[in-house]
Amino acid sequence: MNTPILSLTTVPKAVWVLALLIFSAYSFPVLFEVGYHGIWLGGLDNPGSRQILLDLVFCALLLCLWLWQDAQRIGRRAWPWIALTLTCGVMGPLLYLITRPAAE
Repeated sequence: MNTPILSLTTVPKAVWVLALLIFSAYSFPVLFEVGYHGIWLGGLDNPGSRQILLDLVFCALLLCLWLWQDAQRIGRRAWPWIALTLTCGVMGPLLYLITRPAAE
C-alpha cells in the first residue's frame, strides 16, 4: 500500500489552528463590511470572478467528498462538517481537522 507524502490528517493541528486564525482575521471583517449576500454577489460581478467562484465551489465539493470519506472511515458524523463547508467555506474543513482525533 502506498503511503502519501503528505496527508491532511498528519499535519500538526497547530498548522490548522493558525490557518483558521489567519483566515478568520480577514474573513470576519469582510463579512461584517459586505455581508454574506455581498460576498456571493462579488463572485458574480464579471466572468473572471464567476470563474473563481465556480472553482471555489468545485473545490468545496471535493473537500466535502473527502470529509465524507474520512468521517465514515473513523466513525464520525460528516453532515455537520459538510453543512459548515457549504455555508462557510474552508472554515468547515479547518474546524474538522482541528477537532478530528489524532491519526493512527
